[in-house]
Amino acid sequence: MLQFEQMLKSRFLLILVLVLMLSCSTLDQKQGLEARAQQIDQSLICPVCPSETIDQSQVKLASQMRLAVREKLADGWTEAEVLEFFVERYGDAVLAAPPKRGFSMVAWIAPIFLAVGGLIILVYLVRNMVKNGIRDGVGSRDPHGDTMPEDLLPYLEKIDELDGGIAWSDDEPIVRTNLWFNAPNGDRRTK
Repeated sequence: MLQFEQMLKSRFLLILVLVLMLSCSTLDQKQGLEARAQQIDQSLICPVCPSETIDQSQVKLASQMRLAVREKLADGWTEAEVLEFFVERYGDAVLAAPPKRGFSMVAWIAPIFLAVGGLIILVYLVRNMVKNGIRDGVGSRDPHGDTMPEDLLPYLEKIDELDGGIAWSDDEPIVRTNLWFNAPNGDRRTK
């Protein structure tokens, strides 16, 4: 009788362990299925809401698409088959990333060429600047460092003379206030 009870306990424990293992296996399959479904949801653009994937969109069509993804995966479809199913119905525009074939390859290659081209131009410009040295620009500089073309200097000096504006002496500004002008009522004031 004692042996029978021990054998019964050991079988019960064995059955219990098997049931737990099977339930964990089913749980892992469900979690794996949901992870795959979420990955596909992030790969499909909602046809109603531009630039939103179906996992972000709240419209009815997006929820129907999410349900269809889960049903297809539960039926044993692969991710590629599910994506192809939606491409057949909505076109390539339903894919979040453009396909890596045909004319869509430009979307994958163009950024690389643009970045490399920009880097080459930048290196060329920096080398040119270093090779030629940094010059003072086209014209001469005033004490504040602004570049003025040579042909404007006489005119600017004349304006400073007439306007009583700012003149420069030994890199110090001198404000002239000796210019008089006629006011409408004959009153003369300094600027």
